[in-house]
Amino acid sequence: MAAFAADVISAADAGEPTATGLVRTSMTSLARSITAAAAGFGTGPVPVVVVGGLMRSRQVLTPVLASALAQVLPDAHLQDPAGTALDGAAWLAGGDAGPYAPRVHAYGTTSRPTTTPPAVEPHDDLSSQPSPGGRRE
Repeated sequence: MAAFAADVISAADAGEPTATGLVRTSMTSLARSITAAAAGFGTGPVPVVVVGGLMRSRQVLTPVLASALAQVLPDAHLQDPAGTALDGAAWLAGGDAGPYAPRVHAYGTTSRPTTTPPAVEPHDDLSSQPSPGGRRE
């Protein structure tokens, strides 16, 4: 599926309706994942950084993700990464993981997170849509 992502994003950028819907659905799912990950961090601004190969299409994906985040996590604000994903992993593994410490487990240690993130409620609008094979999930 990932092999088609660049083609879908290009088609969405050109305004093709099916591709635009796929991008919207995927960014809505990403926004919900971000919301679940942010649960338990308290209130206030939620800085959000997205990295990875798909973000090379930032000009197409970012506005759609920002819109989806505004609906599910209004305190979120997208910002540019301070480094690569590897830089972030090194920082987290380096000892002081800051507010993320309860959620970080280093391989080979016996420590476990001390808090459990809250469950995320299912959303009717996605669960009632047909799956790619035409079945409802």
